[in-house]
Amino acid sequence: MLHFSLQVIGLSNVPIAGDEFEVVASLDIARERAEARAELLWDERISAKAGDGKVTLSSLASAVSAGKLSGLDLHQLNIIMKVDLQGSIEAVRQALQVLPRDNVTLKFLLQATGDISNSDIDLAVATEAIILRFNVKAPGSVKSYAEKKGVEIRLYRVIYELIDDVRNAMEGLLETVEVNSNASLYGIVEESLSFTLAEEVFVTSTMAVTLLDTRVSPFGMRVRIALEEKGVKYEYSEQDLRNKGPMLLEMNPVYKKVPVLIHNGKPICESLIAVQYIDEVWNNKSPLLPSDPYQRAQSRFWADFVDNKVYFPGRKTWTKKGQELEAGKNGLIESLKLLEGELGDKSYFEGDKLGYVDVALIPFYSWFHGYETFGYFSIEAECPKLIAWCKRCMQNESVSKSLSDPQEVYGFLVELRKKLGLE
Repeated sequence: MLHFSLQVIGLSNVPIAGDEFEVVASLDIARERAEARAELLWDERISAKAGDGKVTLSSLASAVSAGKLSGLDLHQLNIIMKVDLQGSIEAVRQALQVLPRDNVTLKFLLQATGDISNSDIDLAVATEAIILRFNVKAPGSVKSYAEKKGVEIRLYRVIYELIDDVRNAMEGLLETVEVNSNASLYGIVEESLSFTLAEEVFVTSTMAVTLLDTRVSPFGMRVRIALEEKGVKYEYSEQDLRNKGPMLLEMNPVYKKVPVLIHNGKPICESLIAVQYIDEVWNNKSPLLPSDPYQRAQSRFWADFVDNKVYFPGRKTWTKKGQELEAGKNGLIESLKLLEGELGDKSYFEGDKLGYVDVALIPFYSWFHGYETFGYFSIEAECPKLIAWCKRCMQNESVSKSLSDPQEVYGFLVELRKKLGLE
């Protein structure tokens, strides 16, 4: 028999008699095998610890309420977070970290992309953690395993619903909704279940609506008017355009600008597109676009005209000097007179009710003061009928609630002009 000596390095512990050694062709293969075995051992240890414990946001809410009554200090909330995109991890984590936490400490045990697995369930049981999933799947077998182990898995498609649920739980406010056997909500829920408000059920199309915006944006004002006109409840999120956050960059990776309408986790970018989307989805109230195809095409034409022939020359009145300013001012007046002619004697552009072109144009009314001040002219003197139309639009609550104050816009423009060296 051949005998020889060898040296083995890199072991994390001392092998015992009976341990098997495997010879492989390269260091890379050895490392791959070692990592696979380490993961297997980890799963076995977690599974051994996994029992029948159960921690849910609802039970946490009850504990918080009891703690408030008795003055007891509560412990940490362990969170396992699985998301669809790497950028979502930091966005969700940052949002949760700023929640008030007088009684509860948040601890993130796992933050990763990808679908829920049985290992996630075992980890949740062993550590008494809850699983939050953001736009990722939980296969049927995993759901069954989670139910068997008493682990709560929550699906969220909009980040603000996730945040609200955790906040409400921490404040002891989470509400549980019971659905009876054989219930059917708009064809979505067709089995016996108990769920809380932000779980994998969308009862109506008015749920899960968020608007990423900045208050002085005339384009954001369009979307706000449309939502108000339709009576859609939504979450408003003010964005700092000087320091764009991860949610805006994730929801609008192409243009990276506001407004962004988020409906059931899906972003709709560009204001006129968002207004059309709102009109089509919530079509049971206050139609904005005409039903006639030709009239609808005309409305879209004039809305596009506003984008190209009002916004851009108007911008020159506060960003330029001399001849360029004069060119912008003259171009703006010419465009507004064309719009005044299109309006004619009608109350609104589409007729006797607020419509698509009105929604596209009226937000610039809050910018007129800035245009006039920096351009040294009067829009009312040039286009009196158009200003009368503006005042008529302001009588609509959806408009008056959505438009920014002209002085606020003016202050915003002054700051921008300082940065441009114009003040």
